[in-house]
Amino acid sequence: ELRELLPYYAPIKDREERAELAETNPLGGGAWPGLALLSAVALGGIVVLGFGLYIVLAVQRARVELGVLRALGLLRWRVGLVLALEGVMVAVIGIGIGSVAGAWVAQWTLGYLDVTSGGRQVVPPMKLTLDSMLAITTYAQVTLAAVLATLLSLVLVGRLRLHEVLRLEE
Repeated sequence: ELRELLPYYAPIKDREERAELAETNPLGGGAWPGLALLSAVALGGIVVLGFGLYIVLAVQRARVELGVLRALGLLRWRVGLVLALEGVMVAVIGIGIGSVAGAWVAQWTLGYLDVTSGGRQVVPPMKLTLDSMLAITTYAQVTLAAVLATLLSLVLVGRLRLHEVLRLEE
């Protein structure tokens, strides 16, 4: 067989396999999967930056409240837990709203793409599908961002100096 004669790293492309892929999924053989993965990674980076900025601003905004909680005897990790709960709620609500809004926008956009250049319906009609691996990657990135934001909130709460916060806000 040809595969036995060639080195293991030599690529062998089957014409029938490529033709079948082009028939069943015309965009599958191109760069679309790589672009989708790149966009998911970029989205994850943006989510991490957004959550980090959100936590920094939340701690900055609530310095007095956090200082009062500390003055009342609440431990640092419990004050961080308050911020963590807020971050988790923002993440869960964001995932829910983002998933519903994303599905709606995708379906709406698909309606405009489902016509030929002559204005006729595409046969067979386009169908909205979800790549489960990309969805899992995206949800994992949002979860990671929430965990990192929680850790950042614990660090920022740990750096609050109670006497400075309460004195500055008088």
